[in-house]
Amino acid sequence: VLGAPRDKTRVIHLAPRWSRPATPPAPVPGVPERYLVHLGTIEPRKNVAVLLDALASMPESERPTLLLVGRPGWGPPAFWESLTSHPMAEYVCHTGYVTDAQARALVAGASGLVCPSVYEGFGLPALEAMALGVPVAASTAPSLVEVVADAAPTLDPHDANAWADAMRAMINHGAQRDAHIERGIARAAEFSWSKASAEHERVLYETAQRDT
Repeated sequence: VLGAPRDKTRVIHLAPRWSRPATPPAPVPGVPERYLVHLGTIEPRKNVAVLLDALASMPESERPTLLLVGRPGWGPPAFWESLTSHPMAEYVCHTGYVTDAQARALVAGASGLVCPSVYEGFGLPALEAMALGVPVAASTAPSLVEVVADAAPTLDPHDANAWADAMRAMINHGAQRDAHIERGIARAAEFSWSKASAEHERVLYETAQRDT
C-alpha cells in the first residue's frame, strides 16, 4: 500500500493478553446463556451487518444473541440505520465500551467469537479468543487468515449463509467445535510478547549496525 521496500520492512506480530482459564468461566450477570460475541469498535469495515443477515437465515429456535462489545466508531447515518432497523436487531445487544476485564469475561463466556471484517490491521480479538479457548469464525481478510491459520474457518465476508453455518456450528457443541478450540489454543500459543520484544530488539540492533 505504501510502496515501502520489502527489504526494509519487518512484520512483528502482537500477542494475546489472556490465556485459557483453569475452570469454566462464571456466567456474566445480565448476559444471555447462549451468545456469540463480536469484539471491537463498531464501524463499516467491521461488517457486522452480515452477522444480522446470517441470523435472518437461521431458524428462530437456533438464533443466538449477538453481543457487540465495543464503542461506536465512525460511519454515515445510513450505516447506523441499516443496523438499528434490521429485522434481526432484536437479537443484538450492544454493550458499548467495556474494561479489559469485562471484555475478557464476555469473550470467555461466549459460544464463539465472530470477526467478519472486510479489513483488519491484525485481528487481535480473534487471537485472544483462541487463547481463551473460544472458537472463532473469521473473514478472509488477509491479516485474519494469517492470524488464525487452520485454527478457525475463514469465510467470505459477504456470504451470510456461510456465516450462518459457522455460527450454528459454534452454538451446537460438537466434535468440529472442539477441534477448533484445541487448534486455536495451540495457534495462540505461537504468539508471545517475549517473542515480539526480541524481534523489536533485533530490528533496532540491525538498524544501529547498518548506520554505524
